[in-house]
Amino acid sequence: MKFFGNLFVIFFAVMVTSVFSQNSKLYEIELSIEKANKLNAAILSPANYGKGMLYYDEVKRSITLNKQESEITEQKKYALENFNNAIEISEKAIPFFEKVINERILADKYNSKNYAPELWNKAEENLEATCLLFEKGEIKNPDTEANNLIKLYHDAEIDAAKRFYIPEIKKNIALAEDNDAEDNAPATFTAATQLLALVEQELTKSPVRADFVRENSFRSYQEIKHALYISDIIEKNKKDRKTSEDIILNCEKALKDLHNLFETQEILDKGIESSSKEIYVKAEKNKKEISILKEELKKLKQEFIGISNNYTTAKNELATVKAELEKTQTEKAKLEEIVGTVEKAKEQFEIVKSKFLSYEANVLQISDKIIIRLIGLSFPSGKSTIESQYFSLLTKVIESINLFPKANVTVEGHTDSQGNDSQNLELSEERAFAVFQYLTNNIKIPMDHFFHVGYGETKPIASNDTKEGREQNRRIDIVIEPNFYK
Repeated sequence: MKFFGNLFVIFFAVMVTSVFSQNSKLYEIELSIEKANKLNAAILSPANYGKGMLYYDEVKRSITLNKQESEITEQKKYALENFNNAIEISEKAIPFFEKVINERILADKYNSKNYAPELWNKAEENLEATCLLFEKGEIKNPDTEANNLIKLYHDAEIDAAKRFYIPEIKKNIALAEDNDAEDNAPATFTAATQLLALVEQELTKSPVRADFVRENSFRSYQEIKHALYISDIIEKNKKDRKTSEDIILNCEKALKDLHNLFETQEILDKGIESSSKEIYVKAEKNKKEISILKEELKKLKQEFIGISNNYTTAKNELATVKAELEKTQTEKAKLEEIVGTVEKAKEQFEIVKSKFLSYEANVLQISDKIIIRLIGLSFPSGKSTIESQYFSLLTKVIESINLFPKANVTVEGHTDSQGNDSQNLELSEERAFAVFQYLTNNIKIPMDHFFHVGYGETKPIASNDTKEGREQNRRIDIVIEPNFYK
């Protein structure tokens, strides 16, 4: 019964998704977008994909404005035509450019965009130009072009390693030496230094293996951070005069929490490994159940997408579904509850928006999140002190958060790109924490739903090349996830 209950909830979730999509006409286009995205069509067929998105936006706008059916049908036709062209071209491009896309993903994960911007931007420009030519059928030797692009992204990774990762690892090794990590965690410390030595040796070779540098520099960084952590724990245990039993019990605490989470029996008389097996079995069982539910959800989505092939048929099908749903009072009550929740969400968003003046905050709704962008909150240069003139603004933030008692709330700190990357990250974390602390004493949500994080300069919303753009990027965002359906 629990399984079918879960399916019923999924069914209603799909129904709500269809309400937000405004019209079943969008389903066929959205299916094409989904397929195009899986093929990286935005990269491999930029012209067709871009045109398809333009027509898709036109369809949505026309539906909202209740325009003529013939006009919407024409726009939908052009959208599908362009997305199908993008899919077809991408499928042809994949044999030549799949390795390019993979190398690009790896370079992006290595943050080459920020740490090797010249090479990254050159690679991006060349990739776009090459794919535009491929769309037109004007590339004579795609294999050669692909190899050139792979080299550019490869070089961007290497440059990022030299500029940021290697110096960052060395800085942490020096810090570890100062904190006696070499004595307290010799194996972990040695592993970090040996991996760094391998990376530096590899960087002297030609050609350099980017995957080797990426993997081992990351491992070295993690090892030295781990050594610092171990050393800190050892020193704290010494200071607090912890016994071996105290240390073991502390290690078992996390395992006990997992047992509580998975509702499994806690048996520790044979050690951590034995006790963790029951959790593993329960997790695997949950994983299988989730997989089944996902397949059921996929089938339900396909059924709804199929309805959109013919608008008249879709209307009749939806009317039939609605009539059948109305036969069961329980199902009808649940649907009304969902609709009511959606309306409540709209009303509460408008309430939050109305609390702030235009120069105090921008209130945005992105997907199921509400973002209060505090454009009216400023800090002294290089500091995280909240001045008293902003207390009234933060009071409005508290009032807004308290409208959502079940919410998860995150205070995000952001900076511009001026100055040192690590200092920017630290400053953004300090500012986020300062706002977090101020809000903590007055909010009604549970503290385990309240978070703070600093992103430094990694998530700009404007160009850092202008003063105005940098001012926009230096900001505090309050991200509210209302969790209406929990």
